[in-house]
Amino acid sequence: MFCSSSSTFLSNMLKHKKVLIVLDDVDKFEQIEFLAGNHEWFGNGSRVLITSRDERVLQNGNVDSTYEVQQLVGHEALQLFSLFAFKQSSPPEDYLELSNRVKSFAKGLPLTLKVLGLFLHGKCKKRWQSALNDLQNTPYMEVLEVLKISYNGLDHNAKEVFLHIACFFRGEPKTDVERILGSCGFSTDNALCTLVERALIVISNFKVDMHDSLQEMGREIVRQELVEEPGERSRLWNPKDICRVLENNMGTKAIKGISLDMSKINNSVCVDPTAFSNMDQVKLLRLYFGHRWYNTSYSEFPKKVYFRQDLESLPKKLRYVRWDCYPLKALPSNIYSENLVELDICFSKIKRLWTGQQVKVLFFALYIAKDTLANDLQG
Repeated sequence: MFCSSSSTFLSNMLKHKKVLIVLDDVDKFEQIEFLAGNHEWFGNGSRVLITSRDERVLQNGNVDSTYEVQQLVGHEALQLFSLFAFKQSSPPEDYLELSNRVKSFAKGLPLTLKVLGLFLHGKCKKRWQSALNDLQNTPYMEVLEVLKISYNGLDHNAKEVFLHIACFFRGEPKTDVERILGSCGFSTDNALCTLVERALIVISNFKVDMHDSLQEMGREIVRQELVEEPGERSRLWNPKDICRVLENNMGTKAIKGISLDMSKINNSVCVDPTAFSNMDQVKLLRLYFGHRWYNTSYSEFPKKVYFRQDLESLPKKLRYVRWDCYPLKALPSNIYSENLVELDICFSKIKRLWTGQQVKVLFFALYIAKDTLANDLQG
């Protein structure tokens, strides 16, 4: 609640004075209106500096100009880290290599450099080595808490889109991300705009990208849903976790999306025929090769996923499916047509799409293997 009488008092007190005012971490434009009003509030030559994670706040606050703070690089990043880790502008010679490893992990993010510097300050080399080894797998929790400030302020839809991007879609074309997430029922336009304004993602060269630390934050949020049981998490992207779940029928209704780049699997995976029977909430299922070969026949693809028996079912709420080189000759007979939006089974061995009621989809992509005759395809 902002009081107009207090604003009047501030303007009367400062309007004849040359002042420097810094408003840090502003998240509502009313804060600017209340504390910095307009130019007439202050004397000639005054400056008001405002920092915010939300670009819209600055736009609504009618600021004169904006500047996007760039990530620190090279010696600047090392200097900032050293100020917190060693209380001096450069690391001691015997800590230089370790400090450069921290700098590489932080990717120029000032808050990450600061928190890690404070965390490592005063610790011996053995503790540094141990901490850096841990950071390569799971970030230090306080780093995550710092990075989560912007995430926690998002609405539910934007949070879900952010986690999908962090887990599944980093570096992919913006149009593909919009189409796939839209097919899964998300309001993508508003969410992507919000994420860009909060600096949680960037759109570069028509692709959706994000800082390494922010991706790791998003994935850690999902991992923390249940650390020891991947089948109880909302999203699966790690090949080992996915293979474990599919081979041993460990999926649950907690899972919302699965995305497996099969080119990252070393050994073939035998999927349990009932693997999807308990995954009622899965809307996105993607088993794909990172680089498609459009002029390649089915027989030339490496066989990464196979079944000893026909697949019994797919998730009831499934809306988007991409399954490169689908290994069976037909989809399960009980596939749910009312929810399916996009079906992409490129380079599959399939000869019959489905039995029984025909599935209606808004977008359908099918590439037939060279060794499958088109007139053999039924459904």
